[in-house]
Amino acid sequence: MADHLPSLVLGYLSITLPLSMWLMWAFLRSIPLEVEEAGLLNGASRFQVFRLIVLPLAVPGIVDWGGS
Repeated sequence: MADHLPSLVLGYLSITLPLSMWLMWAFLRSIPLEVEEAGLLNGASRFQVFRLIVLPLAVPGIVDWGGS
């Protein structure tokens, strides 16, 4: 089972996915809640707030995962 692609993918996902989710959760919590509330007050839906406001603010956290 060690040399089969599905078992390798499952193994890599089980190790990297929790770490990636934990890092993104910590980064997204650093975005101020007031920014999201301002978007909602201006008439945007929750999906629009995420797509147009939160996601662009989270790009540095997503892109910088490569590390230096």
